[in-house]
Amino acid sequence: MAYSLIKPSVTLLTTWGSEDITAAMADVIYRGYSIDKALERVRADQSIVRRRILSFLKDGHSSVFEFMGAQWLIEGSRALTHELIRHRIASYWQESQRYVDYVKGQLRFIIPPDALNLMSNVIDSTAKGYVNLRGSQAPEDARYVLPNAMASRIWVQMNAREFFLNFIPLRTGLGAFHEIRLIAWLMFTTVMDKFPVT
Repeated sequence: MAYSLIKPSVTLLTTWGSEDITAAMADVIYRGYSIDKALERVRADQSIVRRRILSFLKDGHSSVFEFMGAQWLIEGSRALTHELIRHRIASYWQESQRYVDYVKGQLRFIIPPDALNLMSNVIDSTAKGYVNLRGSQAPEDARYVLPNAMASRIWVQMNAREFFLNFIPLRTGLGAFHEIRLIAWLMFTTVMDKFPVT
């Protein structure tokens, strides 16, 4: 049975909100400006944006960061996705091993590079075992033999508060699982230019 060894990956799908809008809303909420006038003001003077965003962060006014965020398509191991979904403020839509028939050429595994030699025989026998089971079992039952090394696609949406103030500090630390640390840094690099002050 053919299968693929792949690397974890992150694709930015979209972002919403912006630091400009978040900074401008302070003028709308507290000064009665129209949104057009407030946006014109902050876009003409980006130092206002920087000053306000940093002030929100410093003063702990983190709820304003829920009005901006991002969506990513991530492909990682099931071990990764089990850790990722612990961030309950985010939203997820994950590839279902119940409905995907991996016999149709989609068996994908992610193995740590330093363990490749040790795990290759196990992955070979797992792939063969799954194919054999699919001869008599539905995908939802054959999936029981699939390991945490099985790759899974997951669509993730997080607001900026969850992402920058919770997820990134927790998941980029040296104590974090190596694959989620990699994914967190990849996610971070995709939005650095979208939310530069934050």
